[in-house]
Amino acid sequence: DEEIKVYYQVKEAFKDVEEAPEYLAGYLWHERLFPMKMERLGHGLLGCEIILPLSAIHSFLHSARGLGRRMRAEVSSEVHVVADELGLVICTWLSDSRKFITRMLHLMLVLCLQRLGVRYGGRIYVVGYWNTPLVRNLFGENDTFQLKHFKRMMDPYGILNPGKFF
Repeated sequence: DEEIKVYYQVKEAFKDVEEAPEYLAGYLWHERLFPMKMERLGHGLLGCEIILPLSAIHSFLHSARGLGRRMRAEVSSEVHVVADELGLVICTWLSDSRKFITRMLHLMLVLCLQRLGVRYGGRIYVVGYWNTPLVRNLFGENDTFQLKHFKRMMDPYGILNPGKFF
């Protein structure tokens, strides 16, 4: 696939580039979704994050943009290569919380894009509120039990991130 060839060419071209200090890389990573904080003004961003095989990203994005158009959203995307064969795909679109029907379509788009990503061989990147019911599917029965046990040990009163998986 042409995108994979380009990825490896870019990777080779930058092999001698010095990495940023860990604190700076961490800061940039944690602020990557800063535009989503505008929501309180009515206009804001919604998004979906999926880990996908690099070979599936082009097809996923093509499908995601088509799905977005049908649900009245212009889907923008960025991809972060996180391993040799995996990329984190972040899709975002503007949404106005004051327009109820459009907002409901946009919220459904989050779930539809997640399902689409899974069909392309990906996995959901974030659990949060939305995916809490899917935790067993994401981690398996045993790991889910161990993670919940760890959470109860560390937060016996359930005051940290209430309602969220972690």
